[in-house]
Amino acid sequence: MKRMDIMPKVSVYRDYIPDVDEVLSFLKKNKDEKNKNSFINEWETWNENGFVSKSNNIFDFDPNNVNEIYKKEYNMLIELTHSIRRIAQEYIDQWKNIGYWKFDIKDWQITDNNDLIYHAPLDYAMHGATKSEGRFALAHHTDQHQFDMESKKGHHLLTIVTYLNDDYEDGEISFYDENNFAINYYKPKKGDVVVFPSFYPYFHGVEPITNGQKFIIRTFVLHNYEGSKKWNRLYERLGTKWLDMEANRIEKEWSNTKYFRVPVFDDDSENLIEALHFNSGNVIPFPYTRKQFKEKFTIKFA
Repeated sequence: MKRMDIMPKVSVYRDYIPDVDEVLSFLKKNKDEKNKNSFINEWETWNENGFVSKSNNIFDFDPNNVNEIYKKEYNMLIELTHSIRRIAQEYIDQWKNIGYWKFDIKDWQITDNNDLIYHAPLDYAMHGATKSEGRFALAHHTDQHQFDMESKKGHHLLTIVTYLNDDYEDGEISFYDENNFAINYYKPKKGDVVVFPSFYPYFHGVEPITNGQKFIIRTFVLHNYEGSKKWNRLYERLGTKWLDMEANRIEKEWSNTKYFRVPVFDDDSENLIEALHFNSGNVIPFPYTRKQFKEKFTIKFA
């Protein structure tokens, strides 16, 4: 296995995922033929430019009850899940003692009986071709939302994205380093796995695809957080009323653009910058054209 760090705590792993072509073929067939089985759910529209199938936890199924037609695929996805989990543990062992982590975690081992951190089920996703004039497929954001960091529940700790193909144009993943005022672009190769913290300030965005389709598998390592002292104190005092208050607050925050980051460039018009500022997030101006910027700050796997 090879590893490259795009920036501190943002790592790419290569040559570790088995049967990439077979996994991709199965997912394409499953989506096109709407095959129904016990471990792939129906595909749903995702972010208006793709589809996602949010899987059940494959380990919850009794292999003896899996339809014989899908036994091979079931075992293939079991092995895939184990591979992704091993990569997550490799990442944790590399970075757990370096820099800042939002939560105080004492046991970093991803095991089935660890109630502190655990591996989420896999999501199978497809991005379709989008209009080339679109600024992004996904604006720079964090998967663990900044407005929901104190509640008692499973919080996103790590985001893990596995790329099943690379026969599409554009569609890079990019990371905005707010501390150093920089953005790093990366075009993943088939089989690459990108791992990074899910929380602030690790903003990541996705460039639009101008031709083709991109298939990915997304999952997370989650942390069972006991809740902050403030959150628990209010819950003890207000009970379910506090839960309702928090749910209403969080729902309102979902559409608040202050939690997103949007790069703008020298060749962007004033009207576009104004529209991005009001509709998409905090605009970050860079002294290059968009093409120059991508050419200058796209990272190649060493």
